[in-house]
Amino acid sequence: MPVFAHQSDESSNYVVVNAYEELVKQNVLMMIDYMDMCACEKCVSDACALVLNQLPPLYVTTRKGELITQVNQTMRDQHIDLTVKVVHALQMVKESPRH
Repeated sequence: MPVFAHQSDESSNYVVVNAYEELVKQNVLMMIDYMDMCACEKCVSDACALVLNQLPPLYVTTRKGELITQVNQTMRDQHIDLTVKVVHALQMVKESPRH
């Protein structure tokens, strides 16, 4: 997941990441159970890719371990739109799995 890691010392391990990646994956994993579909790595990855390709990149600089907090703060306003995108992507994968 990290695109770039800069290590100046052990206490300040910063990474640059697309904040949407973790949020999308969390939503896909949560919704996949409700949709009664395959939860293999390929199906999860395909659904994540479909959703991420619809979103603009949102890169943030954060310390390792602080990403979840930053993602949650960034995404509160876009929760419904993201859920719709996730459900649509999961339906597409469910109808045409590539495994």
